[in-house]
Amino acid sequence: ELELLVSQHDPAFIYKLSETFLAVPKRWLTDYYQVYKPYSIPFWCESRPETLTEDNIRMLAELNCARFSMGLENGNEDFRRTVLKRGYKNSVLVEGCKILRKYNISFSCNLIIGFPFETRSIIWDGIKLLREIQPDGMSVFLFTPYSGTPLRKLCIDNNMVDSDIVCGDYFQDIYSLRNNGFTQDELVGLRRTIPLYVVLPEKMYPQIEKAEKLTDEGNAEFQKLRDIFYDIRGWNKNI
Repeated sequence: ELELLVSQHDPAFIYKLSETFLAVPKRWLTDYYQVYKPYSIPFWCESRPETLTEDNIRMLAELNCARFSMGLENGNEDFRRTVLKRGYKNSVLVEGCKILRKYNISFSCNLIIGFPFETRSIIWDGIKLLREIQPDGMSVFLFTPYSGTPLRKLCIDNNMVDSDIVCGDYFQDIYSLRNNGFTQDELVGLRRTIPLYVVLPEKMYPQIEKAEKLTDEGNAEFQKLRDIFYDIRGWNKNI
């Protein structure tokens, strides 16, 4: 199949559409290595933080992995374990990111805010963790109470959402929970400024806090800080 697709499309870069690419038996990875090594086309893949072992990342590097993404989701270990049912330690993520750096693999992290019973302090734990690992990129999403998930049931049981709510695209749609301590504007303001909190110096935090406000003054401050952020990252702010 790989031989056919490569011959048909001659790809210069591949995105491997799996959110848990490395969360498979070792035998599968060994077989995959043998199949893909003759091609070694640069690629981007995703997996969970606890799969970031030395052996796994060395294999990715040998296969020409150019970019790796992982779901941090929340930076507070207790909240992540008890509410999100994700039991990995922050130290596992930190050490995994060091190995990615060792093998020169660029990486990004995903963060979600607006979970039920989440506080600003809990969100801040995620910011501190991202500041420690300094990923090459980050995405911040708002929690979406999708049908069939335990978190949706938790929200319904605590009168945070209506039981018949239909959730759409988590990239575009905005959901703010009732009785959860945040307004929709507060969550949107935090979502857009979290990368600034992660990258910019702490002395600029008062300015970033102003940029959280969805007002004319806040929007102007955000645009100013955004330009500084892009300059630090060396990115083209016009893209």
